Amino acid sequence: MSKKKIILISVLIVVAVAGLYGYREFNRKNPDLATIEATEQIHSDALIQAFKTGDKNTATRYIGKVVAVSGTVKEIINEDGVYTIAIGNDTNMDAVRCSMDSLHSKEAATLSKGLSVTLKGVCTGFNADELLGSDVVMNRCVVEKK
Repeated sequence: MSKKKIILISVLIVVAVAGLYGYREFNRKNPDLATIEATEQIHSDALIQAFKTGDKNTATRYIGKVVAVSGTVKEIINEDGVYTIAIGNDTNMDAVRCSMDSLHSKEAATLSKGLSVTLKGVCTGFNADELLGSDVVMNRCVVEKK
């Protein structure tokens, strides 16, 4: 075989492997959090307080991790079938805001204000605001079965 053919075949193999990898990554789905075990279990007030104290370890401990948060439902926001549940203490404006996974919106529809619930999701950040209340933000949340 000539050198040109070897180089051409090598390039075609690399392009095919890169194309297959790109196709698989593009079509990859997020895992269903209902089947994943939470790395941390915490009450909503304790989670908010952990972020408010400003401890550097808090971000590495919770952000990007699957966390199960227990608390009382403060608010339910339904925007065209996309639910956001705020859980926390009614005595202040702070809350854990959980954007519900669209696969589990039927479970979110059964929740009501004042109900004690445990939500499991990926913690994605903290929004500190003294006037409007601080929020811990969680995404892809599911109602945890007990």
